[in-house]
This record gives sequence, C-alpha cells and structure tokens, in this order.
Amino acid sequence: MRITRCHSYPAKWFLFLILAVLTHLQGLTQNPKTAEPEFSGTIVFADTTSSGKNLETATMTVKTKGNASLYITGIGKATSFGVVKGKTSTCILSAQPTLSFVYRAESNSVNPKDVIQLVRFTISKDGNRVMPIVSATTFSSTSNEVIYLDFAAKKYGRSSYLITVTDLAPGEYGFSLGKESTYTVHLFTVR
Repeated sequence: MRITRCHSYPAKWFLFLILAVLTHLQGLTQNPKTAEPEFSGTIVFADTTSSGKNLETATMTVKTKGNASLYITGIGKATSFGVVKGKTSTCILSAQPTLSFVYRAESNSVNPKDVIQLVRFTISKDGNRVMPIVSATTFSSTSNEVIYLDFAAKKYGRSSYLITVTDLAPGEYGFSLGKESTYTVHLFTVR
C-alpha cells in the first residue's frame, strides 16, 4: 500500500492571505490612538501617534473688494473674503479616502455641526489662501458665500469630537472652531 502525501503549501498561503486581509481591515475600522489635545480649542490630525499632528493655526483677515461700477457710480457689488497669508499650510497630509481629526472642546454635549466648520480655500493671484465670506449688491440684501464642507463627528474621550472627512481632493482646507465669527482658523493641505 502506497500513501500519497498532499502538499499543504497552497492551503497555508491561502490562510496567510486571509489573515493578512482581516488584520488590515481591523486596522481600518479601529479608532485612532490619538489622545485628546491638552487644551480646549485645539484640533489635531488623528494619526498613529498618541499626540496626533498639529494643524497650522493662523488668524484670517477679512478684505472687501468691489467692482468698478461701485466705485464710479456707487452702484454695484462688493464681496468680502477671508485671507490667510501663504499659499500652502505647514501641515501637509497625504490624500486618503478618510481623514480623521480630534477637536478638544469645553464640552462635547453640543451638536458638533454648531461649533465646527470646514472650508476649502483657493489660492489668490498674490499667493495667499482666500475664501469668499459674503457678497452684497446696492439694491439687494447680502448673501452668505461660504461653502461649508460636510463631515461626520462623534463624541471622543471626555470632552472632544472625532471628526471624519471623506474624499477630500488635493488642496487647502481649514477648520473654524467655536463661533462662526471667530477669525482663528486651523489649516492643513491635502496632497
């Protein structure tokens, strides 16, 4: 009687492949390991480190620009822009399907959409980051020109929010935290 032995190499490779895929998927679904920032009003990019990556914090100035007829006849359109110096942020993030941030608030009992705004900036001719805020014409009311980007948020830790943003195209972005009238923005670049 002759006994034939089956080679189990293909089965071992298949098992290894399944385990590798499951481990990868588990890593994608876990919450980031980033701790809550130390101070209220701080936002960090949630990465694999315990402290996260700080975003660039800057003061946005507001400038108003009118069309020529406004200056000549007093009738026309004026638009206010938020301006941040420099054409790119010091915080550069690689483009990924999902980016996560941790924002430390005084309390995380408020609806996050009431205290967090995400906007995209464009680059002006003079090399600064700009976003339209409001426009007005002489004979009509003002209109809000800010386009807020969508995000998901949930409670994180004792007084923070975990903010998740999906499918951000390469470009310049910023968070305005707290009241909408604040001029402090937390900026990052997606490349």
